[in-house]
Amino acid sequence: MIKKNKRGERIIKESISSKSDEEKREYAIKKAEELREKAETHPNVKETLTYVSNDVLQLIIENKKPKATELIVNFIKKNNDVKTTRNDDRNEVWIYKDGIYVPEGKSYIQEITRKILGTGYTTNLVNQVISKIEVIIIKKWM
Repeated sequence: MIKKNKRGERIIKESISSKSDEEKREYAIKKAEELREKAETHPNVKETLTYVSNDVLQLIIENKKPKATELIVNFIKKNNDVKTTRNDDRNEVWIYKDGIYVPEGKSYIQEITRKILGTGYTTNLVNQVISKIEVIIIKKWM
């Protein structure tokens, strides 16, 4: 059955009432991965904070924190222009806001990560996100 959500996006709904809990869980994970792949490959799809938050929290529940931090990093990269400096002593993260790059990139990343994780926020997770962003952006300029 195909329905549309409030934003007019198509939602495919299948009857899964006859399946076991494990089958329902596997089905939900499979569908979430399909939607995630579709969002990553389609250039006009903007991920919403809620969409990413639900996926990230699900991955954390499943003890897949590296995948969860990758989703956060991808969300930040898609929705923000981030630059980093290469410095062995102290990397700086700059983010494009209101027409200029501002040096408070790490604070913005922490804020976005907090919005995505809610009460699941930990300094360990945000540090992993910041570290991945620094490496990805530096690698991009090599």
